[in-house]
Amino acid sequence: MTAIRFKKIFEPTNIGQMRLKNRIVMPPMGTNYAEAGGAVSQRMLDYYEARARGGTGLIIVEGSAPSLQCNMSFQGSPSYQASLGADRFIPEWRKLTDTAHKFDARIAIQIMHGTLENWNGKAVQVGPSPVIVPARFMGILGVPPHELTVEEIAERVEWFASAARRAKEAGFDGVEIHGAHQYIIAAFLSSATNQRKDKYGGSVENKARFLIEILRAVKREVGPDFPVWVRFNAQEWGIESGITLEETKKMVRLAVEAGAQALHVSGYGAGSYITTAPIPDTAGFLVSLAEEVKKLARVPVIAVGRLDLELGEKILEDGKADLIAIGRRLLADPDLPNKVAEGRLDEVTPCIGCMECIERLVFDERGEGVTCVVNPGLGKEKAYQTRPAGKVKNVVVVGGGPAGMQAAVAAAKRGHKVTLFEKEAKLGGQLNIAALPPFKGDIFPWLDYLVSQVENTGVKVELNADATSEIVTRKKPDAVVIAAGGNPVMPDIPGIDRSNVVTAEDVLSGEARVGQNVVIIGGGMIGCETGHYLAKQGKTVTIIEILKRMANDMFLMTRRRLMDGLKSKKVTMLASTTCEEIKEGSVLVTTAEGKKETIPADTVIVAAGYEANDRLYKALEGKVPEIYCIGNSAKPRRILEANSEGYQTGLAL
Repeated sequence: MTAIRFKKIFEPTNIGQMRLKNRIVMPPMGTNYAEAGGAVSQRMLDYYEARARGGTGLIIVEGSAPSLQCNMSFQGSPSYQASLGADRFIPEWRKLTDTAHKFDARIAIQIMHGTLENWNGKAVQVGPSPVIVPARFMGILGVPPHELTVEEIAERVEWFASAARRAKEAGFDGVEIHGAHQYIIAAFLSSATNQRKDKYGGSVENKARFLIEILRAVKREVGPDFPVWVRFNAQEWGIESGITLEETKKMVRLAVEAGAQALHVSGYGAGSYITTAPIPDTAGFLVSLAEEVKKLARVPVIAVGRLDLELGEKILEDGKADLIAIGRRLLADPDLPNKVAEGRLDEVTPCIGCMECIERLVFDERGEGVTCVVNPGLGKEKAYQTRPAGKVKNVVVVGGGPAGMQAAVAAAKRGHKVTLFEKEAKLGGQLNIAALPPFKGDIFPWLDYLVSQVENTGVKVELNADATSEIVTRKKPDAVVIAAGGNPVMPDIPGIDRSNVVTAEDVLSGEARVGQNVVIIGGGMIGCETGHYLAKQGKTVTIIEILKRMANDMFLMTRRRLMDGLKSKKVTMLASTTCEEIKEGSVLVTTAEGKKETIPADTVIVAAGYEANDRLYKALEGKVPEIYCIGNSAKPRRILEANSEGYQTGLAL
C-alpha cells in the first residue's frame, strides 16, 4: 500500500551518470559538527551514516569551504564549517563516502564560499561590490565588503575547481556548487549586491560569469562524466533590486550550457519575507519556482521548501520537479525513508517546524552544532543508541509532558517496567497548550506521536493521578523520575489575587473565560503568543513587559514572525513598563517615560514565566534507590531541553 502511495518518490532516477535508488534528496544543511578548521569529525561520520542507513537516495553534504582561507567565523576564529580546502582532508572524507556507499546511498558534497575569508588572521568579508545591503550578509562586519579584483575572482574560481577535484578523489558521487542564499556566488548574481561596471556586472550574462567560470573550471578538473550541478536563488524577496525569475530563466540556460547536470531551486528573502507570503514555514513555498525552471530545463530539477513525502509525491506526479529535497524532517528522523517505504508511517518522528535547528545554529559560538527539539539523538547518534538494560528495574515516572514521556519511552525500550503518573486526564502536559497559538499547530502531530510511543512500548499509564510520595513509594520503585513540570510565577503586585486575574496556561487550556479588554503581564514568548492567540479572536490586547524588548527569550526568525503578527492584529505592546496595581476593571502601570497610566482590563493574564516544581523530588529524596528531577521540575526552560533531558534520563536508567 505504501509503495503504491509513494510510487514516484521511490522510483530510481539519474543525475548524469549517477543512479539514485529513490528521489529523496537530503539537502546540504550546516551542522557545525566538523572540527575547528574544517576536518571531518567522528560526530559528522555518525550523523551522515544514520541518514544513509535510513534510506535517503542522495545525501548532499553540508556546504564545505573550497579553501583554507574561507574557514573563518564571524568572531575571527577558525569556524566549524567543513572544508575541502586541503588534500589532508581527503582520507577522512573517504571514510564518510565509503560509509554512505555501504547502504547504497549516493553522496555528493556542496562547495560553499560564505563571503568571509581569513586575511592574516583577520576576518574579511569579500564580494562583488563594496556595498552594504542590510537584508543580506553584505556588511555584517560593519564595513562594506572588499570588492574582489578580476585576479582575485580568478583565484577563487580555482579554489572551487581544486575542491571539486578533492571531492572526486574522496569518493563523492557528485558536487553541488552553492550559488544560493546569501553567499558569494549569489552576491554576484544579484543586482542588490553586484554593482560592478566590468565584465562581472550589469547584464545577466555578466552577473552569472563568476558562476559559469566556476562550472567550467570544475568540469575541466573532474571530467565530463562526474555529476556537477548548482543550487541557486530563483528569486529574492524583500530585497531591492534582488534576483527576479526572469533573470533566473536566462541564468539557467547559461548554467546548463556550462555543464550543470541538475538544478537545485531555492530562493532567498529578508525582513517581511519571514512573515509574509511566501513564508518559510509554508509547505512547498518554493515549488512554483522549481516548476518554472523545470519548464525550460533539460536536466533534473530538485525542489525544496519544507516538503514532506505526501507533497513531494504530488510534485513529482505533476511534473513540477524530478527530485524532492527533504531537510529538517531528516534531522527529526533519519529513518524516515525506510519507515515510509515499509509502511511504518506512524513511527516517523514528525518535524514541528519550530526553526530551532536553524536559529540555534546561527548563534552557535561554541561549536555545539545543530540541534533538534524532537530528536535528542541528533549529532549524538552513537552515544544515544538504545541498548538493553543489564538489570530490569521498576521505574516510576511522574509527569506526562515531553520530558516524562521521553523518559518513560526510553526506559521501556531498554526493557524496564515503567509506570507513568499524570495528574490530568490526558498525556502531553504543556504541549497541549503550547500547540494552540498561531504558527504552533505542528506540535500536535508530535504530541500524538509521543503518546503512541508511550502506548506501543508498554508503559503503564495512570491518568488523573496526582502522585504523592506515599503513592510513589507504595510502588516500591528502583528508580523515580520527577517530570511534573513547573508552576506559573505570580508576581507580587497589589490586586494579583482578584477574580479576573488568570494565568496564560489557564487561558490556553480553556479553563478561564476572557473578557474583551485584556492586559497581559509579561511580554516574553508565552505572553506574546497568548496575546496573538486572543487578538485573532477579536480581543483588545495590551501586553506589558518590564524589559526593553518584547519576546526577548525568542530567536530572530520566529520572534520577527510573532511581532509582525501582533502588529497586524493591532496589539498594544508596552516595553520597559511596570504593572503597579491591578484594580477593578483596569491596571495601573508606569510607562518607559515614567508616566502613570490606567489601562482598561476585563481580564488580566499573568505570563511571568515558570518556577521549578521540585516539591515531590525533595519529599522522595532518600526514600527511593534512584531519583531524577528533570524538565521544568528542575529548571524551567524550553521544549528542547525538556525533551533531551527526558531521553537522556531514560537511557541512563
